[in-house]
Amino acid sequence: MAAGAAPPKKILWIGIIAGVLLIGGITTALLIRKATPNLAGDWVNDDPSVTDTAEIRIERTGPAVSLQVYRKCSPTNCDAGTLSGSLENNIAVINLPPDPVRQGVLRLQLNPSGHLVCKVELRSKVSGASETIDWSFHKAG
Repeated sequence: MAAGAAPPKKILWIGIIAGVLLIGGITTALLIRKATPNLAGDWVNDDPSVTDTAEIRIERTGPAVSLQVYRKCSPTNCDAGTLSGSLENNIAVINLPPDPVRQGVLRLQLNPSGHLVCKVELRSKVSGASETIDWSFHKAG
């Protein structure tokens, strides 16, 4: 055996441990992907009278979430802008853009019936009062 070379048994154990870690990492990634709900797609507000958030489009890239919002307009809905956030424990969390009067966070989650539940939590920077808005969406098409 050359000077400085690892004994054959040590090399074998390093190879076995590396293989187990690699397989474990792949398995974990597959389990996480399978457990993550499919939020991506086009969603329509269940309440047709809502005008400020009539439709949304969600796109995912890993843990990043992009939310395109559409307001009710005629003859087709209008683009109201894009928000970005992340997926945390199967819930899309999006901090709303800075506002001089209030701050807010939006959370999107699938319920057991397959509808997308959207909860907007707002807090006044002036009075500290809070407000919660709940919407429910179904897949378009």
